[in-house]
Amino acid sequence: MPDSPAPWKTPGCSLLPPGPLTTAFDDLVTRTHDLLTPFQLRRFTEGARDWLIGAGWRTANAERGRMPSLNDYAGLGALANGTRFSLTWSDAANGTRLSPDTLYAAPVQALTDAAGFIVSADNDLFSYNKGDDQEPWEQNLINVLAHERGGTPREALAEAVALRDQVMTLFVRLRAQLTREADVPLRRYLDALEHYIAGSIAWQDAAPRYASPRNRNELPVEGASFGVVWSDTPSVPSTEPPPLPAPAWWWRQLDPVSRSRRPGTE
Repeated sequence: MPDSPAPWKTPGCSLLPPGPLTTAFDDLVTRTHDLLTPFQLRRFTEGARDWLIGAGWRTANAERGRMPSLNDYAGLGALANGTRFSLTWSDAANGTRLSPDTLYAAPVQALTDAAGFIVSADNDLFSYNKGDDQEPWEQNLINVLAHERGGTPREALAEAVALRDQVMTLFVRLRAQLTREADVPLRRYLDALEHYIAGSIAWQDAAPRYASPRNRNELPVEGASFGVVWSDTPSVPSTEPPPLPAPAWWWRQLDPVSRSRRPGTE
């Protein structure tokens, strides 16, 4: 039976005003329908919805002059990066086909959320110089921490990196746990999550918008980069969850074996 998407997802549904942007958007949607399986299309739609919800949440905060709490930011901030939207394309490109019961299992979803948080935190760190001249402060991990702690962004930097590394430690442990009994499709998905994190770092390290932002340079600086240095150990040794209710359930997906392993032994 052919897929029957809801009317608002159908090209030519006339819910947007006519014009060149609507025509281009309809063309993109038509090609997306042709490329993806019904299940992938559903995931793509959910990912786009997540993305818009995250962007709307940030916009509403900005309009109210409100800096979110650290817990709210940990739970909702990563939505605006479109993690599930991006990963749908990764699965399509790699030919990865997970069953719904595997994809939506709590440990796999926790790992996906953790990857989204890590990429979001890395983006907040790389992009900070691009918007540090703005008033009021942008909503990013550093400014959220500075606001919550009553300190300066410089003082919040170390804690932002430490929180990011705590989630990265969880990611490594939970990924190793899932890999032990993973079939080929799940292994591909887990590999894609790793590449999502590492690829985002590699791109942002040398991207002109971050490495030579316009508020500091008239033109992009050729060869500019942050010179990222990789480490096998996190900046903090803790394997416990941070005192934040929103992401605490990620750590509850670890089995007793994974909980007892020290970082670096996976």
